[in-house]
Amino acid sequence: MSTYDLDFLAVGETTSGDAIFVRTKKDNNEVITLVDGGYAGEVDNIEAFMDKWYKKKVIDNMVLTHGDRDHLSGLVQILKDESIQVNTIWALFPWHYADDLINGNYFENRKSPKWLEDELKRQYDLLCEFEQLAINRGIKIKSPFQGQCIGEFKVLSPSKKFYLDNIASSHKTANENKERISGKALLKSTFSKVADMIERDWGYETFSSESTSSENNNSVIQYASIGGKKILLTGDAGVEALEEAIKYLQPQSLPIADIFQVPHHGSRRNLSSDTLDKIIGPKLATYSEAKNADKITAIISAGYKDPNHPRNAVLRALIHRGASVFGTRKGGYHKGHSSRNDWHPAKKYDYPKNTES
Repeated sequence: MSTYDLDFLAVGETTSGDAIFVRTKKDNNEVITLVDGGYAGEVDNIEAFMDKWYKKKVIDNMVLTHGDRDHLSGLVQILKDESIQVNTIWALFPWHYADDLINGNYFENRKSPKWLEDELKRQYDLLCEFEQLAINRGIKIKSPFQGQCIGEFKVLSPSKKFYLDNIASSHKTANENKERISGKALLKSTFSKVADMIERDWGYETFSSESTSSENNNSVIQYASIGGKKILLTGDAGVEALEEAIKYLQPQSLPIADIFQVPHHGSRRNLSSDTLDKIIGPKLATYSEAKNADKITAIISAGYKDPNHPRNAVLRALIHRGASVFGTRKGGYHKGHSSRNDWHPAKKYDYPKNTES
């Protein structure tokens, strides 16, 4: 049987990002996987983590869930450091599918795959740099579509069709990514959160009527059963992507995972009550019942000064279903067979009585 160590690193301060290590061992064969890399400034923390806990700088599988900068920037910096050995990169590059998009009539007014390839590279400039760095270093690149296996993990989403549909419907550019985390946008959303809070009774849930972005819905969703634990990693996936993953997995019981990465740092645009019912199970009648249920461990990667993540609505909905919810605001989350003696552990969230209206 495989043994494992799963580590959610504490990423970001005023904004949130993802960097997740998985180390598995089976028959003396060790595989180290890094899922996303946070912002560019996280590379020192990632290297220090590898030095301390792995005693080597080898990444067997580097997985980019999607091209947002809070997931990609750190991986770009890692590829610039040739002291870190990277064996295989799992990532999706939209320009690889320019022929599919043109021939599938996704862009009715455009007939040139070369035009679309160039346009996609322009829009996803950092992702383009990431690919070129990998090519320059001779690193294998593989496409993590539904059904592929990455070490012990199986990809549940996206399927190729789902991916192409989302690329075609996307209006997000690299510049918009930068705008989204600007100080002005951050101040505006912070004010909105404070102004819209209201106290609600146990069981009340409200999620955003807006869906997440097409890029987020193209996040690579992975599932594994390792060492007696079922693990679901979601990136920034939204409701549509999670439903796609659940349909592919066809779970026979609930919850479908023992450890669940809450998508998009706890944004309420990425989950719904119905989707959580399918992942964890229905709401429990009382707080006392939920507190003692311990049905699933939910992990939220959120910067310790991020005023927008996680949303109280998401915390409430998870706890309503008996989840124990931990966040990386004050430290990383570890689960597995190795000890973390001087590790600053993730903190468990209390049940918030107030929620977004």
